[in-house]
This record gives sequence, structure tokens and C-alpha cells, in this order.
Amino acid sequence: MTKATRQPVGPMIDFARRSPGFDQAALIVLLVALIAGPGYGQVPGPDGWENRRPNGLRGCNVIDPALIAPVPLAHRQEAIAKLEDIAITALDQRQASALLDLPSDASSSGAGRIKTAIAMLEELQRSVLEHRIGSWSRADQKRLDGLHRRDIDPATAALRPFLVRAIAKYEGTGGFFAYDCEDGLVIDHGSLGGSVPPSRRLPVVVFLDRAPARVFVVWTIAR
Repeated sequence: MTKATRQPVGPMIDFARRSPGFDQAALIVLLVALIAGPGYGQVPGPDGWENRRPNGLRGCNVIDPALIAPVPLAHRQEAIAKLEDIAITALDQRQASALLDLPSDASSSGAGRIKTAIAMLEELQRSVLEHRIGSWSRADQKRLDGLHRRDIDPATAALRPFLVRAIAKYEGTGGFFAYDCEDGLVIDHGSLGGSVPPSRRLPVVVFLDRAPARVFVVWTIAR
């Protein structure tokens, strides 16, 4: 294996300063790269929670965002500890309420969260149609129709909270997407960013009717 060596810094900086279009900011970047060594700018390795989503997953259904709840910062370390050795664990409604810091009048059941999401979307729809406030898209209507179908589906009563591993690259510029597939559960965090930083562990509570056979923890970045 070839051993990486660092080049002398001084002569390279002198050459840059004499080059046409010399820029102080560019020099700083060059200096940082030289000091950091040959690994500078490389994509960081995967976190231990990440795994590759296989191609050809079968029978995948999108899980509505109402059924995906990130654990807030105040309880994040507690949630991470619960997932130290397992990718997913079942919760009862009391545990889910505590981890999510839900107020006493908020529902911690999947069926209740669907009803809450329906009420919020219908209120938005009324504001647009009656008061011309906000906007209403085909995607909004499609989601509302899907939630109504879930609301009357007897299987919705069986939804239970599960604490699941998840990671993110840029927590503040994106959100979680989840897919319930025959082969397992996919938890994907999509975000916006100009580079690929190390992953951050951000456990989520997902409401499912059964425990999945496997969990696939992935991320995406749009630049």
C-alpha cells in the first residue's frame, strides 16, 4: 500500500500567491486542505445505524407523515440508548407520549394522529376556498383522500407506536419519509446541503400495524 505524504506547505503557498487570480479565501481553503492531509473533503464513513437499502423492495406503501414523529432533543439520548442493540422496539402509548413530549390532550395512538391530520388539512382547505388564504394543491387533496381511507380502514385501529433508528445529515433542512414494504421498513431522511457531513442519530416513533422483519436506515441530500 502506498503511504500518503504531505507536501511542503511554504513553496505551494508562494506559488499560489504568484498565480493569476490569487484570492485570499482560496488560499485559506488550500492551507486547510494541506494541513488536514489527503483525507480532506472526503465523504465520512457510514454511521453504525445506517445500512444499504436493497434494490427491488416489494409491496412498498408510503407511510403518511402524521404517523412519523421524530423524538425531540430533550429525550433523544434516552431514545438512542433504547436502540443501542436493536433497530426497532415496540412502545406502549404511555411510553410514546413521554418520549414525544405530547401534551395531556394529544393523542398518542395512530388512529388519533390520522384524525388530527385530517382536521388540520380540512381547516387549510376551508381557509383557501372560503377566505383565499394559503394554497391547496393536488398533492394536498391526494393526501387528504388517503387519510380518509385510512381513517375508515379497520386495520388503523391496530396501529401501534414503535421506536425506530433513523439518521440525518442536515436536520434543519429536511424531513423523514418512511415506507412499509414486504421486506422491511425503510426510514429515509431527505435534506438540503452543499456537502456530506457526518450522520446524526435522530430516533423516530413510527406507527405500524406490525413489527417489520428488517429496518433500512438511509439518507438523501439534494444540493
